[in-house]
Amino acid sequence: MAGLWLKRGVLQRFQAARPHSSTTPTTPTTPATTTTTTTTNTVRSELEQDLKSVAQSVEYQGLWGAVKTFPKRRPFVTNMLLCTTVAPFADYQMQRKEGKRSWESWDRPRTLCFLAFGIYQGFAVWFVYIRLFSWLFPRSIVFSNLSWAEKWKDAAGARQLVASILFDLSVYVPLWYFPAFYAFQGCIQIGPDETPWWQRYKSHFVEDQAVNWLFWLPGDILIFVVPAWLRLPTNAALTLFWSSIVSCLRGAGDGASRIISLAEAAPALSVVA
Repeated sequence: MAGLWLKRGVLQRFQAARPHSSTTPTTPTTPATTTTTTTTNTVRSELEQDLKSVAQSVEYQGLWGAVKTFPKRRPFVTNMLLCTTVAPFADYQMQRKEGKRSWESWDRPRTLCFLAFGIYQGFAVWFVYIRLFSWLFPRSIVFSNLSWAEKWKDAAGARQLVASILFDLSVYVPLWYFPAFYAFQGCIQIGPDETPWWQRYKSHFVEDQAVNWLFWLPGDILIFVVPAWLRLPTNAALTLFWSSIVSCLRGAGDGASRIISLAEAAPALSVVA
């Protein structure tokens, strides 16, 4: 016990003799600490970038991993592939539903019109849904990349979601999509002796917009709440059904076989159900 007291006394005298600093000593920075801090900042920066971006940073291994992650890593290319194939395939299936199953009865200019329009749509929807919407509704991309729990708390993002849907239904589809479709049809499929494309656009405007709202109102809600990288693939999946409807209603142009109303189109449209 005496030895312990002696050691304590020596320690106290030693500490009293040490010069006291007015500042708190700083913890020395080690290489490991610096590496950890840098890694944390890098991960945080990547997460913030992913929230604002359509393309995502995804690690993968092997060929199958590259295939599975391709839509996330290359959303533009994925969108172009889907749009180019979905529209002509939908028209081909609709023509088969109409009884045009042989090479002779197949309306090839009609399918060619949908192919060309599908390629155009690949660029158009990327510009509108990604570039233009990111400028008009800057919170929309971030909102779509949030988790479901975070979406419920993001009131500003929800307001921009509603604004995006209204813009799509009230501006893009009636004033951009349908005029472009009728113009493509007039240039590729329909001869010069038939009704000009702008007159057909005006004459079908009311019915086209009714179908537009009925189909795309629930469709847009789905499109704009999924993660941004999945927005255009979801749009392409819905476009398979939408292109079938457009092909049924307007695909045959002004010919005698054209279905001119939703009531007359209902039996043929069962293919999309």
